[in-house]
Amino acid sequence: MEASANARFNATSWRTSAASLTVAALYLCIVIWLALRTRVFMDEIWLIEWGRVFLDPNTPYSMYMSAAGSSLKPPTWFGPMLAELLFRLTGSVSAFRILNAVAMLLVAGSIIRLARNRGLSVGLALTLSIVVVLDPTLVQSVVLGRPDALGFLFSIGGLALADVGVARLLTTRKGWLLAAFGYGACVFSLSIWLSAVLMGPLIVAHWLSSWIRIQRSVGSAGRATGTFLLAPVLVAALTIDFSHLLAVGQAHSENPIFTAWTSWEVIRSIPGQLSVSLLLIMPGLAVLPLIRPGWLALALASGICLIFLSGFYPFRIPHLLMYCAAATALVIARSRTQDQLRAWQRYLRVAAVISALLLALRIAFAFSNEVRLAPAQTWLQTLPAATRVADYSWDFYEAGRFHGLQPMRSYPGDPGDKVLMWLNGLQPDVVVRAVDANGTFVLVDDLDDKLIRAGYCSTGWFDAQGRAVSADMVPRPVPSALLWRLGLFRDHGPYAVWRRCGFTEPPRG
Repeated sequence: MEASANARFNATSWRTSAASLTVAALYLCIVIWLALRTRVFMDEIWLIEWGRVFLDPNTPYSMYMSAAGSSLKPPTWFGPMLAELLFRLTGSVSAFRILNAVAMLLVAGSIIRLARNRGLSVGLALTLSIVVVLDPTLVQSVVLGRPDALGFLFSIGGLALADVGVARLLTTRKGWLLAAFGYGACVFSLSIWLSAVLMGPLIVAHWLSSWIRIQRSVGSAGRATGTFLLAPVLVAALTIDFSHLLAVGQAHSENPIFTAWTSWEVIRSIPGQLSVSLLLIMPGLAVLPLIRPGWLALALASGICLIFLSGFYPFRIPHLLMYCAAATALVIARSRTQDQLRAWQRYLRVAAVISALLLALRIAFAFSNEVRLAPAQTWLQTLPAATRVADYSWDFYEAGRFHGLQPMRSYPGDPGDKVLMWLNGLQPDVVVRAVDANGTFVLVDDLDDKLIRAGYCSTGWFDAQGRAVSADMVPRPVPSALLWRLGLFRDHGPYAVWRRCGFTEPPRG
């Protein structure tokens, strides 16, 4: 009888492992395919540029320059430095995107471990992690090379490590070092990307819950203090210095709109931004009052409020998902009847299927709506090395650096008078912008007027393949509003090239 039960258990475990590996491999193949064919995105250029400035602090240019010509200091160091080093090795943004895809799979494993430690079955924990990982906005974050997944690897992965350490301690096994390493990793996530601070309340809630359990069960006050307090503080002291704190202050003073959006327009846009993620967000928010103890619910609610108040836009959703997943797992763990557990299982399966269908729609759009930028651009290849190219399209960053040019631009969102000041002060040799300003994040009002006033003349228009086109060419409109939420953008170009009036191109070499 016992042998038969063990055989059934082993068969079930093998099927679960095989299904998990299949889903992981399929996810990785799809996301890497999307990453390799998706256009360069503003946020990943910022990350790489912060890394370049961090490694070369004397550089005289960047893609986020103030009107006076200075560049923002990097607010974090490990994420930007890693992105820049990978770019130098490969000459492409794709390497960091692939790294984030792998990191997301490890985050999924961490979610499963945390959920299992809270009493969820393997099936429920696996389905919950699938709903999180396949969320369209989180897939979009990975595909576009944002460092959110890498940050989650250290914050959520750190919690999973600490969880294992605490579980060992509660059964009188050694686990102090593992718990210390886990909470230290959570603090280190701040060196990946500044948005990791949004995970603070969740991390503190886990830390405090573990502290209470250790004090009640083990009672080693001295060792608990060293593990739960000194280790994170030590990591913070070694990785977060005053220069990074000053950089955060500088970023906020340069343009506070990126850290504190409170306008009615932003608030009104939140439902639309959340629309593709509601199947996990709705239950996560609804069950908050059911979480016990009450202080734990309060901690999660404060983290959710922090996310909405910190400047809500689509890439705040991945952090919100982590809170909702935690809240959902805690409430499922309190389910007392099989009917309740089956209801949760059915709901999460439906959510996973819908997330998979949205990913399939994302793939279908990718086949028909993403026009690739031709790698050979005549206008760019003929420029001498070190030519200063003000790229207001973001699309020529990779090619520009490959050809030894100096890609630069004024700070996104600066008003026209500051852009004019920057053009007059920096005097870039060439300016390129997309005709479709809204679709490609030019983020400058009346750029053509500023270029004319700064002494620049238009020298022609071309399309994504480098072919000359008419100045009044209209880009193909977005066929669906879902394209942004699922991670796609408008077609590349057309582009306009401007040079200083009377400019004579010097010979190459």
